[in-house]
Amino acid sequence: MSERHVRLLEEHAHRQLARGDAQGAIESLRQALSQEPDEPGLHALLAAALLAARRRHAARLEAERAVALAPELPEAHRTLGYVRMAFRDLRGAAEAFGRALDLAPDDPHAHLGLGRLHAAARRPAEARAAIEHALLLDPGDPDGLVDLGDLDLDAGRKEAARARALEALQSFPEHEGALELMGRVLLAEGRTEEAREHAIAILRQDATSRGGLRLLCAAKARRSLLLGLWWRWNAFMSSLGDGRSILVLVGLYVAQRLAVTALKDAGANEAAGIASLAWIAFAVYTWIGPAVFARSLARELAAVRLRADF
Repeated sequence: MSERHVRLLEEHAHRQLARGDAQGAIESLRQALSQEPDEPGLHALLAAALLAARRRHAARLEAERAVALAPELPEAHRTLGYVRMAFRDLRGAAEAFGRALDLAPDDPHAHLGLGRLHAAARRPAEARAAIEHALLLDPGDPDGLVDLGDLDLDAGRKEAARARALEALQSFPEHEGALELMGRVLLAEGRTEEAREHAIAILRQDATSRGGLRLLCAAKARRSLLLGLWWRWNAFMSSLGDGRSILVLVGLYVAQRLAVTALKDAGANEAAGIASLAWIAFAVYTWIGPAVFARSLARELAAVRLRADF
């Protein structure tokens, strides 16, 4: 296999990754690496493809291999930053993105990665500054526009978020992030059915898309009061992280026990019994909620697949 063929495989992998075909990109890069096993750029790109395929342990090995082979390669450190974010190692990710920017101060992708890191750490002002800098370096980049739109929407600026999504979709009509952002804007406006159509458009491109599934779940929850309550509760608990969510559950249990004890001491045995039953109902609801929601979502996805096949 010639060097030109390897470069063609690399370019093909870039295109496959851009359209969401992570597995195809992995296979293309494995073919290329069979001929050039010590090419750091190929290892960095393979790490990105593995990360897109949600194989983060394999992605970490490839990213670390790329850095070891070429410590002065900015994209190797940038990819390592994304891998560390996937492991929630925000401090390690900050070091990797910082190193990438030391090596290439005008790399828009590294600034975008730093912006995403700040967003993950709940630092919206710093995230906005980094993403805006990335867009100055690469105007019209759909990923940057979507990330900025996400910040706008989280801050309640729906029209600004809509404008970002439309700008991205004008140049990239099938961009997954832009479709999801527009769907979230529509949900915020109460246009549930239109948001659902955006979710379906994403899932027809990639049936395993997290963004598409998130949007479809949110739209589904809006159409069902019972499932909607569970969805919002689950989304809230997920946003807290494992440690704080456990503290919330323990706190709720302790509060319930204190309330029951206080009611019994006050002679309000009937109210104490109602409080105990309410806690049991809450526990059962949060226990069976995921299974009920999953079955409901599976029926929705089956309909989507049938229409896509047809």
